[in-house]
Amino acid sequence: MSDSELVASMKARINPEKVHEKIKMTSYEKAIYFCRPTVLSMSGKYILAFIVLIIHLLFWWANIDHDSSESSGYFALLIELIDFLDMPGFVLIMLTITWMNRFLNGSTSGRWYTFSLLIVSITPILFVLDTIIVWIDGSIISKLGERESINGILPSWNNGWYFILGVGYFALLMLLTSIYRRSFSYAISDRTVYLKKDFLLWHTEHNIPLLDIDNLKVNRNPIGRILGYGTINMLTGSGYGIKQESASISTGAAGEAASAVTEDMGILRRVMRVLIVVISLQRTRSTMNDDEPEDCLFGVRRPMRVYRLVNELKEGIRVRSTHSNDGLEESEADTEDELAAASEQPEEAGDNDEDEDDLDDILAELDD
Repeated sequence: MSDSELVASMKARINPEKVHEKIKMTSYEKAIYFCRPTVLSMSGKYILAFIVLIIHLLFWWANIDHDSSESSGYFALLIELIDFLDMPGFVLIMLTITWMNRFLNGSTSGRWYTFSLLIVSITPILFVLDTIIVWIDGSIISKLGERESINGILPSWNNGWYFILGVGYFALLMLLTSIYRRSFSYAISDRTVYLKKDFLLWHTEHNIPLLDIDNLKVNRNPIGRILGYGTINMLTGSGYGIKQESASISTGAAGEAASAVTEDMGILRRVMRVLIVVISLQRTRSTMNDDEPEDCLFGVRRPMRVYRLVNELKEGIRVRSTHSNDGLEESEADTEDELAAASEQPEEAGDNDEDEDDLDDILAELDD
């Protein structure tokens, strides 16, 4: 397929009027391409949701009454270990997963997903704290007898909550991921690339003129190559498309962790402060940004065709600009020739007037 046919086929797949209305293009542009990230491009988030479900189900299975002969080998050993760890082990495992996901700084390391994993991790603690508050209040009221004891906000914890919370959090994470994927819109006109995000209360939009794009990079992981999707990164002279990411830990974060250990404070406050510092750590290095859907064409179908489309539109703009400049130079040259010819005509007329004056003088002398 030639480049001109590629542009025509891409344009035939969309409704230009709807794209203009959704992306808010200028009236001088023609919509050529529109898409969203594919479903499988969010596979990392789906995998994390499945991990959350599996951990909950394992702790639920380990704490229910069942015949131990049903399990054998490594699985039986795993169930025994989970049964021994109980709720503290669950919280520790989930906090470890949350920290690792945040530290790796990948496509699943955003704030809202990290916050969601943190809520999942501490949910059993909230049940326990609610029970403790009710017990303390009841103990005080039983001694004073001034008022009725308070009732807990949450129901009493039992092992069935592992199953209920696991299924509920899995469904919620899958729903949020689906909404998150559909919140991104990508469009390409004959002049500009548009990247738009509308996720809940967050809205961002980038307009990148085609001529400002200095470099394009197509990133396709093995799954993307098999299933036909990939990410296209755009790098501009202003540095757009660069992400900060490295394997080092900032000195500020290390200082906060050290002060949390050395300062004189309560043990619970010290542990919570160290925990918050550790979870907030991330590696940092400078790479092309291919993890943030709002900064690139993330997880698009047939990425090589989109790559060719952008290059073809860029070259088309350059060719038209070159032809217009050549035509402008020719018109300026013609204008200069006309002005030169017009400036010569008055000089010739002035010479004829001088000749006529000389002839009049000669005739006057002859008459005398």
